[in-house]
Amino acid sequence: MPFAFPTLDEILYRAWRLRRLIAFCSAIPFVILALLGLVGLNGLAGSVGGLIALAIVHTALIAAHAILYPNAAEETFALSVTLSVFALIMAIVPSTLFGFLMCLAFAGWAMVWGQAMVPDLQTKTEPHDPETTARIKVAAKPETVRSWFPIRPESERGQFKCGPRDGSGAFPVWFDLAAVSVDVFSGLAPEEDDVMDRVKSKLEGGGLGSTRETSRQAEAMSQLPQEEPSFWARIEIDEPDFQRTRLFFRDTSGQEEESSIVEHRFKATKKGVVVTEIDTTLNYPKGLSFGAWLTDFQLDGLVHVRELLENTPPKSLRSAHRWSLLTLAGRWFSARQMDRAGAA
Repeated sequence: MPFAFPTLDEILYRAWRLRRLIAFCSAIPFVILALLGLVGLNGLAGSVGGLIALAIVHTALIAAHAILYPNAAEETFALSVTLSVFALIMAIVPSTLFGFLMCLAFAGWAMVWGQAMVPDLQTKTEPHDPETTARIKVAAKPETVRSWFPIRPESERGQFKCGPRDGSGAFPVWFDLAAVSVDVFSGLAPEEDDVMDRVKSKLEGGGLGSTRETSRQAEAMSQLPQEEPSFWARIEIDEPDFQRTRLFFRDTSGQEEESSIVEHRFKATKKGVVVTEIDTTLNYPKGLSFGAWLTDFQLDGLVHVRELLENTPPKSLRSAHRWSLLTLAGRWFSARQMDRAGAA
């Protein structure tokens, strides 16, 4: 999906859905300033006016980044750290020009670090078994809602494709990774195809994806389920107003490793159906749980499913593009490389 500026409805939705992320990232510089005050380096916080100006500018930049790149929470965090350290450097380094150059150097490092390292750090935090609950109202018939929200065998919903049950009642589930991936070469003009292939060939040393035909075949294959399922599911309780589904991984020997338990409750009302989702994830890193809480991940998923069911204009983060500031910069750099290769 190409990068696109959000509509007013999308801006309002993203601002509210990412309110915790924006608030958390906006608070980081004040922690830095508090530490500066403890050691006698006030920096930009030397006056009330400077502190207010810093708060307004920082929050505006963080909110703008979160709204423009709603699926790049790690980069939003990295941007906040980058802007916060600006105050630290400007307070410590006497030369304004030198401090500014140091900030530019740190900015490049921090943005890359946030994209690449934060997810890895999150997965290394202490595991726990969180139980999260989200609720949404859907304007549809109860039987339609009942068959749509939980994953079901031999069905397809959004990014999920489910296979048939086996003898134990389990069914495979494929999560379409291609739907959430970002290719910096995508969306270029058709006349740049040949140049793009040449640049890809140079970058990859003539390996996979170095020709246009290979790229087309790979794109076609991305529409099919992976050879191995992303995970497996088994419906334990299947009632008109309730479904309990156990998700797990299965190795080549058939051994099962439990992943999570998802419960869906359905309550019919005069104006539709209230869907309640209770998700209990096992051995889940606390860092990932905190990140999911910051982005309101579970409720956004329900909003996305409702959009698919009601066929309404998409506003959910799941429906938005996956670009970040860095990947767009990478695309711009790739386009420049293609221009140079075409001129050679």
